[in-house]
Amino acid sequence: MAAYTETTDEQRAITEMVRQFADEQIIPNAAHYDDQDLFPEPIVEQMRELGLFGSRSPRSTAAWGWI
Repeated sequence: MAAYTETTDEQRAITEMVRQFADEQIIPNAAHYDDQDLFPEPIVEQMRELGLFGSRSPRSTAAWGWI
């Protein structure tokens, strides 16, 4: 099977959105949560709202045991 190296516009948009989120929300707040030994609930909630939890695979991949 050939290696897949092309990314779609949608994949690039998601990558940029996640990068921006990390730069604006995660990185500036990481030390605070670490120092205070806190779970970053507000950040995790924002990640959930952005749809960053779980992955979606086409049903066709179920036969390959991927889901």
